[in-house]
Amino acid sequence: MKVTMMDAALKYAEANIPVIPLHWICEDGSCSCKEGSNCDSKGKHPLYTGWYKNSTAYVEQIRKWWTKTPNANIGIPTGEKSDWLVLDVDDGGDETISALEATHGKLPDTVTAVTGRGGRHYVFKYPQGRSIPNKTKFAPDLDTRSTDGLIVVAPSIHVSGNQYQWLEGHSCFLQVRSPHFCKIFSPGTGGEFLCKPSDFPVSFLCV
Repeated sequence: MKVTMMDAALKYAEANIPVIPLHWICEDGSCSCKEGSNCDSKGKHPLYTGWYKNSTAYVEQIRKWWTKTPNANIGIPTGEKSDWLVLDVDDGGDETISALEATHGKLPDTVTAVTGRGGRHYVFKYPQGRSIPNKTKFAPDLDTRSTDGLIVVAPSIHVSGNQYQWLEGHSCFLQVRSPHFCKIFSPGTGGEFLCKPSDFPVSFLCV
């Protein structure tokens, strides 16, 4: 039996993970938004304004959204709203990760997704009480997704036709692999980025 986007969105809600509907990829490869084929974020941006505040795990609202737009991709807000802090590794970013690991130690084993482009989303627990912004390209092909950000999640469909997937054995639904506590911050000068998972001897510093 095929899992619908609504089914998947409700499964996240059952795990108390807030979701938001995103635009989707049409049959001709365009985005469902008014920009269509000219959209530079096809299938990756929210259907509604105020999406961060209005993202929810409330079942009735989720049913309303996906009844109205059953093909909508699924987004999860990052940062304070979901308690998720995400390291977004683009396709090609494995080289950067390998270089950092060679110097600073191995990245912690945590909740991990494979993106539609073949990249990775590494999910860590957001340190509540801190103001951590999204940070793009702090190192080659590496971004962070934090407060006011989002990630696209399984089984959403990428413009390539590939589906987002949770890495086998690393799904957000596996309680034995809940996100590790992680501190990520930017001192504000020199483009520095520091990542210190508290229970792992890892320290990434990228200037």
